[in-house]
Amino acid sequence: MKSWMKNIPNIISSMRIALVFVFELLIINSNYLGALIVYAVAFLSDLLDGYLARRYNWITDVGKLLDPFADKLMLVSALVCFTVKGIIPLWIILFIGTKEFIMCLCGIIMYKKGLVVEANATGKISTGVWTAAVILNISSALLPAVSVVAHIVTMLAVALSLIAALGYAFRYIFGRKKETEESPKAE
Repeated sequence: MKSWMKNIPNIISSMRIALVFVFELLIINSNYLGALIVYAVAFLSDLLDGYLARRYNWITDVGKLLDPFADKLMLVSALVCFTVKGIIPLWIILFIGTKEFIMCLCGIIMYKKGLVVEANATGKISTGVWTAAVILNISSALLPAVSVVAHIVTMLAVALSLIAALGYAFRYIFGRKKETEESPKAE
């Protein structure tokens, strides 16, 4: 097997980052069907790169950072576009943007200390609910009857994001401090 093949998931994640800009243009220009298709392609590419990385053991430290970065960039971009279009209230993007900024900053700091922060179950569930929320919010622009469900799923996603962030904080910040205190000291 060629060594470059290990980077296929990273290449797919990079292409997903490029799709963010296409998605933004489509939303800004009120091409909701096109945006829905691009978002679906981005979501499917996320599943594909994850499958390839796990199936063929093409997991890299760069991929552990690049994949969630692509996910978060798409999510935050979608939320900014939805806020600009009046689909969701401003406080949601302020909350999620601040949370993602803090988590990215902490992830970089941890990475520099030699620790790669990996997604946990709550974070993955949160990401899945956000995917549903984005799809439903785009769909509500096409089918207004969907807007109530979109709102409920969006609020659920916000709550899960908070729970996931607290989980990461306790695991990687407070948990590491406790580990350090419990580890035997050199004499």
